Amino acid sequence: QGVDGQLRSMESRARSLQEQLRSLEVKVDEKKYELDAPKKAAPPPAPTPAPKAYVPPKPPLAPWPHKHTVLAGDTLRSIAAQHYGDASLWELIYTANPEKIDRGLPREGEVLVVPAPGGGR
Repeated sequence: QGVDGQLRSMESRARSLQEQLRSLEVKVDEKKYELDAPKKAAPPPAPTPAPKAYVPPKPPLAPWPHKHTVLAGDTLRSIAAQHYGDASLWELIYTANPEKIDRGLPREGEVLVVPAPGGGR
């Protein structure tokens, strides 16, 4: 039994070593896969916005009342929108300039007085 016992012991040890070897081979394969697999790409950097063209600041508006030279195509509503930011205030301009308005339209070339909105702010 001495030789048979040693043989069985060696066979058992060989199987154990084979299992360890397979386990190590699997780990090596996993590591190789991790190294060979494409890395998750970092998101591309955000595009830098194109530099904005220089726009000179608008000069501050003159104190009230403003003056407005009527150009072709101007209406009381467009002039009110330009000076007040609200076209519905056109009647303020009409009331201040009735002699310079024909049939609801300002005469081209006339200089209108644009009064302060809300009574003199």
